[in-house]
Amino acid sequence: MSEEDKLFNFMSGLQGWAQTELRRQGVRDLPAAMSAADCLVDYKMGGASSTTQRPKSEGGKKAKFEGKTSQKSGWKKQGKKPAVGGKPVEKTTKVVQQTTRMMGCFICNGPHRAKDCPKREKLSALVTAEDKGDSDPETPPRVNPLQLLNVIHGETLVQKSLMHIHAIVNGVKVKALVDSGATHNFVATKEAARLGLRLEEDTSRIKAVNSKAQKIQGVAKNVPMKIGDWEGMCSLLCVPLDDFDLILGVDFLLRAKVALIPHLGGLMVLEEKQPCFVQALRAKDGGKGQPEMLSAIQLKKGLKRGQETYVAALIEIKEGQTMEVPDSVVKILKEFSDVMPAELPKELPPRRPIDHKIELLPGTKAPAQAPYRMSPAELLELRKQLKELLDAGLIQPSRAPYGAPVIFQKKHDGSLRMCVDYRALNKVTIKNKYPIPLAAELFDRLSKASYFTKLDLRSGYWQVRVAAGDEGKTTCVTRYGSYEFLVMPFGLTNAPATFCNLMNDVLFDYLDAFVVVYLDDIVVYSKTLTEHEKHLRLMF
Repeated sequence: MSEEDKLFNFMSGLQGWAQTELRRQGVRDLPAAMSAADCLVDYKMGGASSTTQRPKSEGGKKAKFEGKTSQKSGWKKQGKKPAVGGKPVEKTTKVVQQTTRMMGCFICNGPHRAKDCPKREKLSALVTAEDKGDSDPETPPRVNPLQLLNVIHGETLVQKSLMHIHAIVNGVKVKALVDSGATHNFVATKEAARLGLRLEEDTSRIKAVNSKAQKIQGVAKNVPMKIGDWEGMCSLLCVPLDDFDLILGVDFLLRAKVALIPHLGGLMVLEEKQPCFVQALRAKDGGKGQPEMLSAIQLKKGLKRGQETYVAALIEIKEGQTMEVPDSVVKILKEFSDVMPAELPKELPPRRPIDHKIELLPGTKAPAQAPYRMSPAELLELRKQLKELLDAGLIQPSRAPYGAPVIFQKKHDGSLRMCVDYRALNKVTIKNKYPIPLAAELFDRLSKASYFTKLDLRSGYWQVRVAAGDEGKTTCVTRYGSYEFLVMPFGLTNAPATFCNLMNDVLFDYLDAFVVVYLDDIVVYSKTLTEHEKHLRLMF
């Protein structure tokens, strides 16, 4: 729920006069609205005590009036009709009095409306002014707005799950369970190592309801913790935990003066210096970032049903952390720096035994389409990229009867990628059945390896020539003319198979020995650093 929705739900649950006052003050967020509502409650409670004498006088008149009507009502027992102004007058008077109270002034509880109240100017001062005097030690905690103003009626975020919050412990963000049934704060053993906590020995033992007493592995004292706007120091007991990383118990609740408010989906920190409201994680976000544990039986059933299953390794990446490359590997990279230039040379790659061939179905008519309509910005980008391809010698003007339109696709950084729509050509092309490797099988080759180097070919497709005589079939049509590719473009149906065939042919002697290849991604793996150096030299 957004902050605007929270504020709307809060405002809609207030009484009408309170809503009017908060709108007059122009509150913009939920904390400001709750603070203003707190001030209204203080004023409301003070105003009620100052007007206790007037209701007594009204009550006396009412009692006197009711006494008179009760005498007239006695004639009803004798079968006579009640006098005019008897019982009906009593009911009408009660309704009028109740209506007057409801529609009366909410400032001084007078019979007039609030707009005519002589004390109206004092309300603004009472609401907006800050009480800087000494507080009465006997004054109860100021959590009254949630009851007296009837904050929320029905649109609550009631959750049946446990209450989790985000906490920053020792400078690291962690998800914590708030448990009012736990006497202390507990941290899991593995989480204590991740948070970098210094543990001190402790001879205490803890016991859960359904388990045996176990020894505490250590105590981390005076650990800095931040929850919402509250900052303080807490002690954490290190114990083995399976389902939770951090549990905040009564020790934290008392230290921060926390009031749990499940129907608002959060907790209130009532410490005078740092009061704040902390929103709890929703049920769908409670496990965000945490892998869900499956049993071996569940995994086996999922595999039988054909569910997607991945093998992944979780690695924590901290800010500012860099990978240290061994000096011997750095030396090899510098030695073969000419193999990895910043830009490809502006010349065509050499002819190889495996070039990209485009074989069409017999009797097929050459597919030709008109150019797509483009915006002025796309036309400028088209002219720019065509010039770059021409200068690099990757395309040339064409007079072939083929034609595929050009479209642009936005990249993640907002720039435009030129793509050629070869769908019509792909429909009449004979498909190459060369097998593409399965990524899952490639991971099996990496077992027992300790050193890895990943190589990504720069513009891998453009390092493959189009077979002689097939250049015209790659023709793309634009507003600025027709151009055919001399290297293998993206979008052709047999391009992945051709590239995979070429890579396997070049690296055939090293495949599955210390190299795995998936299209233009190459991984070199070795058991020792010495072996890895030899393997890298063979690759370069």
